[in-house]
Amino acid sequence: MKKSIITALALFFCISLCMAQGIQEQRQAEERRRQELIQQQRQQEQAEQQRQQREAQERQAAAERRTRMYQNFIESAQRNFERQQFHQARQDYQSALELKPENANIINPRIAEIDRRIAQQQREAAERERQAAADRERERRYQEAMDRGQRNLQNRQFEAARRDFQNAASIMPENAQIVNRRIADVDRAILAEQQRQEQQRREQARQRRNSWLIGGAVVGVVALVLIFGDSEN
Repeated sequence: MKKSIITALALFFCISLCMAQGIQEQRQAEERRRQELIQQQRQQEQAEQQRQQREAQERQAAAERRTRMYQNFIESAQRNFERQQFHQARQDYQSALELKPENANIINPRIAEIDRRIAQQQREAAERERQAAADRERERRYQEAMDRGQRNLQNRQFEAARRDFQNAASIMPENAQIVNRRIADVDRAILAEQQRQEQQRREQARQRRNSWLIGGAVVGVVALVLIFGDSEN
């Protein structure tokens, strides 16, 4: 009986020991799994932190690049504005605004000023073109009057030539020195023509006098011949 009890107790002890060992091993296994999960969680947290740090660094680097590009565009826009290269300055400001829309309250007034300057340049360019066209037309009328006056001078149409040159002077007063020389040519030509006509009148008068003298001499000779002829008869 005692032996049976001892055997039962020994069996119970063995079973209890095995159960305790199993429970301990199970707890150890659970602890290992828990530690592994904790390690995995820590690794994931570290990986997430590293990812966030990389993203933050990338965002910071991108922000710094954007700031440098923004500043470069602003400086380029200011230089082009000072050089009155308004179209390029406007493009620079527009690029800067795309990089930093939050600075619209700073950039938009500058773009508006550039638009005003561009419109002013366009008006001035249109006025210069209008003035250039007017100058070309004035030059054409002046040249036509000068050419017409020169032809009339060559054709001895002196009064018409004078009117043409005077008309040219009224069209381009700044060329008065040139035109006055042409008018002086007309005056000299008129004087020369008057002298030529006066010389021609004198020559004609001399020729008439000579004709009268020759005619009178012939008549006198004929008369003498007739007289002497009658005397001899």
